[in-house]
Amino acid sequence: MIRLLKAIFIVVPKLIFWYFQWILIYYIRRNKIPFEKKYNKIRSCVLTVLKDLNIELLEDGIENVKYKENKSNFYVCNHQSLLDPLFLVLLLKRPLSFVSKKEASHYPFIGKAVKLLECKFLDRNDLKQQVKVILDVKKSLNEKQRDWCIYPEGRRNKNPFSGLLEYHHGSFKLLNENTDMYVFTLFGTFRPLQFFKYPNKKLVVQLCYTNFHSYDELKDLTSTKISEIVSSESLITYNKLKEKDKEIYNLNS
Repeated sequence: MIRLLKAIFIVVPKLIFWYFQWILIYYIRRNKIPFEKKYNKIRSCVLTVLKDLNIELLEDGIENVKYKENKSNFYVCNHQSLLDPLFLVLLLKRPLSFVSKKEASHYPFIGKAVKLLECKFLDRNDLKQQVKVILDVKKSLNEKQRDWCIYPEGRRNKNPFSGLLEYHHGSFKLLNENTDMYVFTLFGTFRPLQFFKYPNKKLVVQLCYTNFHSYDELKDLTSTKISEIVSSESLITYNKLKEKDKEIYNLNS
C-alpha cells in the first residue's frame, strides 16, 4: 500500500511535471538534441523513480562490460516487464537503443522515453517490416553507430517463475565482425507495477551479467546454435536468481 500511495502522490506528479518540463520538448526536438544528452536525462529520472518506489536493484558483474571504440556492444536479455529496458539504461554507461514491439511506443510516459532512445519497433504482423528493422539495427551495429539490446524471447514472460521462453534465433542474426555480445539475465521486474499483488514496502530487482561472446567465437555457428547456447547459459543464471529471489522474499518452493 505504501508503494501505491507513493506512486500516486509522488511518482505520477513527477512524471507529469517531467513530461511538460522536458520530455515533450525533447520529443519534439528529438532530432536536434544529442542522443547522449537524452540518454543521461532518462537515466537520472529512472534513478529517482526507483528510489521513490523503494526498488532496490541488485546488479552482479556489470563491471565485465567493456566499451571499445572499435566495437559495438550487442546486449541480449530475458524479458519480464515493460520496465526491463530502464534497468539496463540505468547500469550501462554507453548509450544504447532497444528493439521492441511497436505497442511499447504507445505506453504512457515509457512510450515517449523509448522513442527518445531511438528504439526500433517491430510489427509482429508485418514480416517485411521486421526484416527491415533487423537490417537497420545490424547496419547500425556494423558501422559502430550505437549499442543495441534485444529481448530474444520476443515477448514478456507472463509466468516469470516458470523458466524462460524460447529464444528466437533471428535475434542473433544481428551479430557481425564489429560487434561483441553481452548476455544478461534479470529477475523481479514483473513486481514493481503490480501494486496489489506485490504490496511489499520494498522490492528487489536482480540484473546479472551472464556471459560474453566475441564475434570470432561465434562466426562459424548458425543463429539457431547461438540461440541454444545463449538460452542455456541464461537459464542457468535465471535459476540462480530465482532461488535468490525465494530467499529474499522467504517464498516456499
